Amino acid sequence: MKVQQEVKRRHGMHLLPYPRIVQPDPFRAYYQTHFFDGAFPVPPQNDQEPPNKNYPFSFVDDMAELVFKDAAHLKNVMTSEYVKTVIGPDGLNFNDFSSANAIFATVERRVHGDSAINDSATTADYFVLVSGSPESGIDHAEQLSSLLIKSVESVGDGQIYRIDMTIRLPDPAGILKYFGAGDPSKPAYTLVFKMYMQAASSVSAVRKVQKDFEDLAGDIVDSAFSTILFGKRGLILDQARQIKFDGSRQPVLFQ
Repeated sequence: MKVQQEVKRRHGMHLLPYPRIVQPDPFRAYYQTHFFDGAFPVPPQNDQEPPNKNYPFSFVDDMAELVFKDAAHLKNVMTSEYVKTVIGPDGLNFNDFSSANAIFATVERRVHGDSAINDSATTADYFVLVSGSPESGIDHAEQLSSLLIKSVESVGDGQIYRIDMTIRLPDPAGILKYFGAGDPSKPAYTLVFKMYMQAASSVSAVRKVQKDFEDLAGDIVDSAFSTILFGKRGLILDQARQIKFDGSRQPVLFQ
């Protein structure tokens, strides 16, 4: 299982000094994605506000994917002295907590395309909210992944070579509050599709895929809350593959 958190840098910071990595020993695996583009949810419209406004949680800079062995491992890490005294306090140095969001989810699984990927890749993370905001995405995963694959094959122009899917799970212990989730003003996304792109120039093709998918899904998906973020994903560590943290190769940024 994993926690997937989207973060925006705090006030007063420009982009270059923003990426930070505290040595993340407790996690089974850890990825970061630094975003260079994105399209955000459409807020409700009224006569008292500008028609082109954004939600306060829009404009995400970064995403962390923290992988754990199981629920017990997650609990042990989140209640550890290391998190309390090192990781937690460091968040104040860079994280705008008011805009952070997260989901508790399955580890992503491949649903389409190549089996092999690099530890550094250009990706589109597509956050999908199922209408009614169910606590789990399991009941909708197969149907919606099939529709997305259909759209990729139909209008993707060969620009997407793999899709991984992350499925939201219930969070009865309220762990996500630590990561900024749980605020009813923020969407609790049901599924996240990670589309591996050929290059940054693939963005327009991915956007066509997104539109086609949302047309196919219809009322199943709350498309007004769709968020898609384009970035460079990099591996921080992977205990199972014995890839240790190495500060000299972090972070992976879009060039």
